[in-house]
Amino acid sequence: MHALLVCRKVATGAGGNVGLEDVLEILPVAALPGDAGPLAFVAFVRNLPSGPGRGAFVVETDVPATRVVARCPLEVTVPEGYQGRQVALQVRLPSLPIARGGWYRLAFEWAGARLAANRFAVGIRQGAATAPPPPGPVD
Repeated sequence: MHALLVCRKVATGAGGNVGLEDVLEILPVAALPGDAGPLAFVAFVRNLPSGPGRGAFVVETDVPATRVVARCPLEVTVPEGYQGRQVALQVRLPSLPIARGGWYRLAFEWAGARLAANRFAVGIRQGAATAPPPPGPVD
């Protein structure tokens, strides 16, 4: 496992290129409970066996008590010849309802085994900063 990322958008090119936009550690929401979407979860994994396989991205509360917030299963067929290469697996969520702010854990599982975990925070977006008042008249 090379990386497990949370971002706003993933773009894939015809040649297999993967572009990530807005890789995030803190997800701002307008209010809580609220919606943290749209999001994309991306796992860069190496050495998956060729053929069909099952994985999942799992979002959990971090502490004090772990609770699953979302589970996003995926079924993938790794082509022959790719078993030693890096593969980017992704899931795109238009919406992710979040009840409260704080730290969350994103885990990636393959064939029932947890390969990696990462953390991200959810917080309320601050209002637009107020501009300072214009300078007074110049004498």
